[in-house]
Amino acid sequence: MRPGDPPDGQRYLRQSFLRYYQSFFETGTKTRAELLLLANIEIGFHEQTRLQPEITESLDAAFVDPKQFTLHLLKTIFPYGDRLARGRLFLMRLLSRVIPFDEAITMLIDAARRQVRLIITEHLMTIGFPHGVRLRLGEDLNAEFPPFIILKYKKYMMWMEKF
Repeated sequence: MRPGDPPDGQRYLRQSFLRYYQSFFETGTKTRAELLLLANIEIGFHEQTRLQPEITESLDAAFVDPKQFTLHLLKTIFPYGDRLARGRLFLMRLLSRVIPFDEAITMLIDAARRQVRLIITEHLMTIGFPHGVRLRLGEDLNAEFPPFIILKYKKYMMWMEKF
């Protein structure tokens, strides 16, 4: 595995596999569970970091280029081709002057981008279950483990101790 941090390096993957290996030989149940949890977190962190550029790009895919949006807006505001107003805006941009119109457009696009990202994230990061139960993946779980899972975990740990 390549040294370094993700996206190019695989340090967290290496660490996680080492922790999985250590957990096989750990006799303490609590320490073993902590090693397994940490290994899972390291793998999740590696994958999240590695894929973050693609995630960001996909969230921004819903947006048009700000320059195209501005041009379309100008054509909408001035449908009959008010060349004087368009020429003035072009000249101010050419002289690198701050144009309130461009600042307003930038603020509008930024606000819309934030709202769309929130909506997309809410939709994609929610799992629906029967009976109207919804699990939002960005929120903490406030439930206890069901008894049958605890029993299965104890049986698994006893089986692991045989090795």
